[in-house]
Amino acid sequence: MIEQSTEASIPRRQASEMLQRLEAPSRDTRYMSTLGEVELARLLVDSGCRLELEVPTPSGRTCDFKVMLEDRECYLHVKNFVTKTPGSGQLLISNRLRYLEQIRQPYVVAIDWDPSLQDRQMQEYVSLCSEFIQHASVGDEFIARDQDGNELGSCRIMAKWDGNCITLAIGVSRAFEGQVQRVQSLLKKAYAQFMPSSDNIIVICSAGQGDNMIIDNALLGSHVERWDRIPPPGSRVAHGRSDDGFWSESRYSQSAMVVWVNIDPEVDPTRRRLWIRPGFEPAPGLESMLQKSLDIHDRSVITPDHRR
Repeated sequence: MIEQSTEASIPRRQASEMLQRLEAPSRDTRYMSTLGEVELARLLVDSGCRLELEVPTPSGRTCDFKVMLEDRECYLHVKNFVTKTPGSGQLLISNRLRYLEQIRQPYVVAIDWDPSLQDRQMQEYVSLCSEFIQHASVGDEFIARDQDGNELGSCRIMAKWDGNCITLAIGVSRAFEGQVQRVQSLLKKAYAQFMPSSDNIIVICSAGQGDNMIIDNALLGSHVERWDRIPPPGSRVAHGRSDDGFWSESRYSQSAMVVWVNIDPEVDPTRRRLWIRPGFEPAPGLESMLQKSLDIHDRSVITPDHRR
């Protein structure tokens, strides 16, 4: 895509500079950053967009992409969240994990285990997680260890959901809270690059299967039990969000749209998600432009009281 770009899509000099960064020996983080930008540029150009790269702002910073499609334009700020190297292989899913999905608890449960576990160790891991899930609450986390104290994996109660049994989120990293803080740091850096009086969208590129859940928590706040709310009919406890999200309590008020793009070719290439801030009405044509150009099917319009 880069080599074949023309002045009609990406200025040739800028395309050449991007390709040189991708081919140059560098740290993994620099390579991943350029890889994310290249993948995003490919999606945009393939959908007919015209791009300008590294557009200066009045504050002396730069926007990664100025995107133009028909009569619409916006600025994209691309950040790369490195939790997994693209193409590093898929995590093998043991059938023993299916036992956890039969537990009658209405939770989304994130699990992460040592991929070198043998079948007997995986059985022990599942047994320990099952015992933990039966008595845990939203936000609780557990590190499973064998009798010798060796770590087998982790298990975290992520959120409540509408089903009767557990649903598993596989591939979400342990040290989840640290990952959420990393994403929030990326969001803040992107916010500092916003073009004034323009439509600005933050794009997070990553290769981890569960990264959209980490980004969701970074944006909207941690899932918690809300003792200050009346539980819905049939429930003993109300669930919602804490106030530690990037968008919580009117923080970073100029940010209203965030996109996640999975850049791992071994994962479903359509895994993309769009978040729209509570109460925000996108400019006419902006949302459809993003959905068309990035081929987004998972759209999350958050209710005004997204902590409920």
